[in-house]
Amino acid sequence: MKARKIQMQQLFGFIVILYVATNMLAQTKFSGMLPMGALVTVSRILVYAFLLLRLVVSSTIRKSQLLLLPLIIGLAVIVTFTSERTIIIDTLVILLAARKYDPYKIMWDACRVQFVILAITIIASMVGIIDNTAIIQIGYSFAREGLGFNYTTYGANYFFHLVLVYLLIKGDKLKIWHVVVIEIVNAFIYIKTNTNAVFVMCGIVTILTYLAKFIKKPIDENGILKTVFYSVFPISVFTAFFTAINYNPSNARWFVLNSLLAGRLRLAHIALTEYTISPLGQLVQWNTSLQKSFSDTVGYFYVDSSYINIALVYGWIILALVCIAYIALMKKGVKDNNVFLCITISFLALHSIFDPQLIELRYNLMLLCLAPVLNLDGLRTLGKKREDNIYSAGVGRTKV
Repeated sequence: MKARKIQMQQLFGFIVILYVATNMLAQTKFSGMLPMGALVTVSRILVYAFLLLRLVVSSTIRKSQLLLLPLIIGLAVIVTFTSERTIIIDTLVILLAARKYDPYKIMWDACRVQFVILAITIIASMVGIIDNTAIIQIGYSFAREGLGFNYTTYGANYFFHLVLVYLLIKGDKLKIWHVVVIEIVNAFIYIKTNTNAVFVMCGIVTILTYLAKFIKKPIDENGILKTVFYSVFPISVFTAFFTAINYNPSNARWFVLNSLLAGRLRLAHIALTEYTISPLGQLVQWNTSLQKSFSDTVGYFYVDSSYINIALVYGWIILALVCIAYIALMKKGVKDNNVFLCITISFLALHSIFDPQLIELRYNLMLLCLAPVLNLDGLRTLGKKREDNIYSAGVGRTKV
């Protein structure tokens, strides 16, 4: 029985790697050389087939799951039709299939594969194997390189999310030379792409994670730290909506803030003006084909805030469920004194105020940590000690 579970997890890990790898490659200049559309479709079919296999071979299905799973899947299907986007149903299927498996091992394997793809893409663009077109956007006086990706911020955001996974996995085994290497690569990517938010957050979270090794007092006994961790998601959601709703271009402070955020506030304000937030989402017509400027857009229309984007496209019910799941995971991190999980989730929440990757598994591998939340007893078994874990990644402070 144990051997079969290991084999099933290995198979699922391979499918997840194929899914995130093909979706990542589809956002690079390699996509013009490979049949990426077909490869992405194959990876999605394998994900759905694996979930079906899990349901078939599962020896026991609790009564609570018989009631809960149809409700969750039904909600995802409805939202998929209303939004005309498949990301919710794809993510849900992966999380359902990942229940009872070790998310650390799967994340770690996928993270290493994505690091390799990121490195190959950047190197290939620097030596001229693939395109590294420098983009000069309206309002910018300098060029932003793509580093082999289809848009200049893609590579930087992949790096940020991979660093979060790396910091979580390493935990208290993080060394000072790890920090130095991360900061050097972070600086290189910033110089080439000028992605300010990623540069600042990546630098800070790396240093804080290293310093967290020296925290001796349990989080549960540290009132300030505990309050910060519990409130980071509600505050992040509030900040995203407050700044977008109250944005006023005639106000000098709002104008400067919008400029620093590359026009994100203006676009979010327009979106909330033109669309109402519904319970189950709607079709929102984004237009990302044109370049945007600091204070104006010429046809460009997209909301980068994960929270506003999810609320507009998939509905406030999905936004609430996503936030509740992350808060439940944070609560488990506090209970188990896993400061590394709490820090990385906190920066994921902050990053999502003005960036859209919160529910995109191709970027955010930490979504896999939410899989046990779909089990009523999942959080109690998530992140066992290494000697008890059937397929451990060997993390520093292993409890989640």
